[in-house]
Amino acid sequence: MVFHDNLSPEEKVHSFTWRELKAVFSALAAFAGRSSNARVIWYSDNQNVETILFNGSRKLDLQVLALQAF
Repeated sequence: MVFHDNLSPEEKVHSFTWRELKAVFSALAAFAGRSSNARVIWYSDNQNVETILFNGSRKLDLQVLALQAF
């Protein structure tokens, strides 16, 4: 399975961490029908993404994406 998505001009101005979280959310949403009740392992070179997904974020825009991923 392959996932591909382009960021809108409005999304491109966000931080690298926001864009990585957006990728996590978008990929999970794209495969939601195929991955229900499945364990998902996400590999990223951005440790902030892992931290935010496990602990949340004080930054509202990052917290919203983390909650959407769940």
